[in-house]
Amino acid sequence: MSTSTYPVVTIALDQIEPYLCRSVECVRRYEAMFRAGEKVPPILIERSEPGFRYPFQIYNGAHRRQGAALAGRTTIDAVIVESPQMPQPNLPDAYMGLFDQ
Repeated sequence: MSTSTYPVVTIALDQIEPYLCRSVECVRRYEAMFRAGEKVPPILIERSEPGFRYPFQIYNGAHRRQGAALAGRTTIDAVIVESPQMPQPNLPDAYMGLFDQ
């Protein structure tokens, strides 16, 4: 699976269902990264069912979404995946180690 199949798009945070993250430390680390203007890998999202309050749900990246919101961001880079059963795409090296928390 090539990453070109899954382009990175910019999505408004208010279009993505928020989740309460348990790791405050991880969220604060991402908040600091966003505030410092560091490059943060895009989150993975999927389209919600019709009629759901938010058009998108997080597949992977709840800590980054919450960190972006706390940093005052109104948008975030994301990759829209087709379904949670879909194998995870080949992700850029920037992802390596981020999911070990």
